[in-house]
Amino acid sequence: MNNFISIGSCLSYLIGNRYKKIAQANFLSSTRHNRIDKIVDVYLETNKPELSYSYLSKFKFEKDSRLDLEQQINNQFSDKSLGKTSLYSDTAIGLTDIIKNPSNINLIIYDTFGDLLFKLLWSKKDRAPFFFNIKYSENWHDYFEIEKERISIEQIIFYYIKFVKFFLQKNRNIKIIFINFPLFHHHSFLVRDRVKELNYAFIKNIFLQNNSFFIPALKLPKEHINEKDINHFKNFNGRSVYKYYAKIIKFIMDDYFDNQTWQKLSQIEEKTLLDKLDEIIIKSTTYQGKKMQIEKTNVQINSQKLAKEYLKQLNELASHDKHDEVIAKSKQLLELDFNNSDIYNDIEKILLKNNKNNQLIEIYKQAIQCRPTNSWLYKRLGDSYYKEDKLDNAIDCYERAIEINKNFFWSYKKLGDSYQVKGRQYFKKAYDSYQKAIEIKSNFEDNLTKKLEKISQVIDQSHSSNHLPKDRNNYWNKRKDGLLYQMIKSLASGYVPNGSSVLEVGCHTSSFIFELDWFKEKVVTDLPFLSEHWQGIEGVKFIPGDFYKLKFDRTFDLVLCTQVVEHLQEPKLFIQKLLSLGKTVIVSTTYEVPEGLCKYHVQDPISLEKFQEWFDREFTATVIIEKPNQKIWKNIIGVVKQE
Repeated sequence: MNNFISIGSCLSYLIGNRYKKIAQANFLSSTRHNRIDKIVDVYLETNKPELSYSYLSKFKFEKDSRLDLEQQINNQFSDKSLGKTSLYSDTAIGLTDIIKNPSNINLIIYDTFGDLLFKLLWSKKDRAPFFFNIKYSENWHDYFEIEKERISIEQIIFYYIKFVKFFLQKNRNIKIIFINFPLFHHHSFLVRDRVKELNYAFIKNIFLQNNSFFIPALKLPKEHINEKDINHFKNFNGRSVYKYYAKIIKFIMDDYFDNQTWQKLSQIEEKTLLDKLDEIIIKSTTYQGKKMQIEKTNVQINSQKLAKEYLKQLNELASHDKHDEVIAKSKQLLELDFNNSDIYNDIEKILLKNNKNNQLIEIYKQAIQCRPTNSWLYKRLGDSYYKEDKLDNAIDCYERAIEINKNFFWSYKKLGDSYQVKGRQYFKKAYDSYQKAIEIKSNFEDNLTKKLEKISQVIDQSHSSNHLPKDRNNYWNKRKDGLLYQMIKSLASGYVPNGSSVLEVGCHTSSFIFELDWFKEKVVTDLPFLSEHWQGIEGVKFIPGDFYKLKFDRTFDLVLCTQVVEHLQEPKLFIQKLLSLGKTVIVSTTYEVPEGLCKYHVQDPISLEKFQEWFDREFTATVIIEKPNQKIWKNIIGVVKQE
């Protein structure tokens, strides 16, 4: 028996009800009126807070809209079953329960309605994202700030990739079907353009993986529009929009279409949606089903024969040093089956035997353009760069593979190899990569232990020598393991993942700058009396002086300042200079610490409003840190991304 959920709006919910009948499936849950970034950030990755239900108690709602709003609001809270709707079943459960154990489901239907239309509200209290229609509330602006812009198409795609990865990592057999909302019939040009942009993103295949599919938005005949409720559709000439969608999903679930075949079938926009679906859906009789299966088998047999012939031709071309022909023939081979690892292995054997590693690099680059979310392709490209001693390129590829698949043992292992070959200053990164590889596959521990022991000895020697600043009064040692700096590093990696330059202002004798190891250029500054602690330190430039008076002739990808502004008489002037130097700025300080608790803190107590006033602009993000055993000592982190 199939089990599935829907996420999005009424479109996926109503399609789900149709599919439930066609496939005799269990429709376990449906969450409605949420947006993809909120679903991922709050419920899947849990890196943003969920709004407190009690926070809404002060709101004034129009009485006539109360029932609809209650359902809309309850769909956004975990303790209200997070989107549990009326599914005509006593066994319906919430999305949070599904997330804990997605092995029980084999299909997720997701529609894009909220991603195209919604602006999220952010609570002023703790910056939690939330959605409801503000026209139903008189005093929403007292407690929320609304986004200036809708989420961009690029951000939507970024979160779709995260959404797919999250579920496929937990259950490889889940199929995820995205349905682009057919909005051409009545919405604004802005929305229509966004629908088209999402269609084009699908055509470029920049976010789909093997088990994910996208049903594009095509033109919908106006006869299907329900004048009383233009977001829902009525039957016309015996056709039901929801039933046709359900049939498409049934064919995908029955493996009549793999991802690649479905793409080719669904990239035509000239005809109306239902006419197009009529062409795609072959009536589901036993005869047609068998016929399609036979055709599919014949295609596989023919592909195997062609692959053998192409490999012979490739071997001949490679042995005669015919560069362009080798690339073209390899492309022909891959087009037979992009997901067949044996074909990649055969191509590698032939080209490496003939010393054609550079051509192999070109082939993998082309393959990645067609399959940009294939982690193995990035790993193979990294291996080819590694053989050419192009270690930075190899590292970029391995890291990209890990972004796609966070549990990719071989990429962590090869990443460790690359850092180890680069030299002593990269041994810490090599050690971390090997350690992560062992966590993923403990049965390889014996093979990597010797590498770890050797690297560890070198790291220990480096730490005991002059590779880190001298820690004045045990300043950094007392702080280095705290949650504050872990969170700042996480924010830096999240908002500036590809940064190359970082400036830390007020560094004291902290070694934190070395934790930001992906930045190639590291600069720190503080008062001149600390110069001796930084003398001779490799990999970082120390600039002594009064920051108010120092002049910089450039900007940095990240400017960082931790636990400084609470000491300053003019923090606003100081922060404005930070903002002038950084594309992204991260500042931390104390939060609501009582006045006089520390005699050096001239700005305590610091509230969110006071902190905000120093910046004189909106935060991109804020985080409040509370120490479990010292609740009076709290910190606040503010992030401003200016690009």
